[in-house]
Amino acid sequence: MPERSMDGRQRWLDGLRGVAAVIVAWFHFTVGEMKIPYRGFNDEPAEQNRHIIQLPPFRILYAGKAMVTLFFVISGYSVPLAIIRRRSQNNNADCYRKLTSSVIRRGFRLYLPIILVCMTSQILFFMGAYSNWSFPRTEGCPRAPPWSAIWQHFRCFALPFLSSIGFIEAKYGSGLNAQLWTMPIELKGSFAIYLTILGLLSATPKARLKIVALLAALFSLLWDP
Repeated sequence: MPERSMDGRQRWLDGLRGVAAVIVAWFHFTVGEMKIPYRGFNDEPAEQNRHIIQLPPFRILYAGKAMVTLFFVISGYSVPLAIIRRRSQNNNADCYRKLTSSVIRRGFRLYLPIILVCMTSQILFFMGAYSNWSFPRTEGCPRAPPWSAIWQHFRCFALPFLSSIGFIEAKYGSGLNAQLWTMPIELKGSFAIYLTILGLLSATPKARLKIVALLAALFSLLWDP
């Protein structure tokens, strides 16, 4: 049997999700510097598609885009797993308590690391650590030179953070962390899962199965890859 912790989570799923997250991070670190591992088999010239590193299982280490999908699929299953198990044990009071605490803790788990990343990158930018970097037109802090313009540095920190929460649109400034555009999707997806669980807690097992199948069919028709 897979290892199960005291809180009802499947640790092997958490580990697999962690592996996917590491590969995604590795992808972002290397995709702009390494060309061969990210070439498709039909790319030209063909003579550059004969490297062992392009074959499985090595290619998995560079499958950043596929790992994003894997991460979200696993998250959609593992995040509510402990809540559903409490419902299956007819422990309704504990189930609702776990659901409400999960909603609150989800926000802290997602955004405490983001605050740390934004603050660290902005402090380094203020100290001139990125003075030799060339940012795209929609990124960076062009009005915030190092060691001056405190307000502009604070604004450069605040805009991408507020955008990552969904309070403002990313077009108002992506700052130093344009990659945070995915965070509102993660937050909304998590809340959608919790809302679905809440709505189905009182349904019968057969009704829940039919509703979940209907939702899966609906979202598969609406999915635009």
